Amino acid sequence: MIYRQFGHSGVKVSAISFGAMRWPSEEACFDIVNRGLDLGINYVDTSTGYCAGHSQVWTARAVKDRRDEIVFSDKSAFAKAPTADEVRAT
Repeated sequence: MIYRQFGHSGVKVSAISFGAMRWPSEEACFDIVNRGLDLGINYVDTSTGYCAGHSQVWTARAVKDRRDEIVFSDKSAFAKAPTADEVRAT
């Protein structure tokens, strides 16, 4: 695997990464992520909006025993924050 310097961070990431946007199931996510790690891929892109909100949770579970081997890039979507009245009503 070819690795590249990630900016000035001192972190090296694989030249090949994968996106966590379309896991068909949690089991598939586990298998794909761990196979990628076995092959040297250490850079994963995920987001709160991927896989109907499951992407981050499934990917985190898949790497829980290998977290030190992986670098994530993550995005979050803007959501309307509740007003004080809406919070009080709950």
